[in-house]
Amino acid sequence: MGAGQGEPALGNKASVSELGIWREVIRRALRDLCESEASLRNEAVEWIGDGKGEDFVDVCSAADLEPSAVAKLAHRMLALGPDRAKVYLTQVIEVTDRDRHNRTIDQ
Repeated sequence: MGAGQGEPALGNKASVSELGIWREVIRRALRDLCESEASLRNEAVEWIGDGKGEDFVDVCSAADLEPSAVAKLAHRMLALGPDRAKVYLTQVIEVTDRDRHNRTIDQ
């Protein structure tokens, strides 16, 4: 059974669903960096840290994402500030989703 539109070709639906859940955990942390509420931002900053924390690395691995790349994105977003970071994150997600869709079609 092939992957659906926008889904990676992993061979079974359980793996695709699990991958999506872990990717959503990462997206949620990145969105929290854009929040005006300092406690949400601080929690996300603490969890992402330098990109080498055990929990963060485990979630990135389960999401099939490179921890250093996610941490670099997070630090870039922090430098932009919450409002500009929100726009930037939306653009990054659109490009990533479009790229994933194109890779699925090419397979």
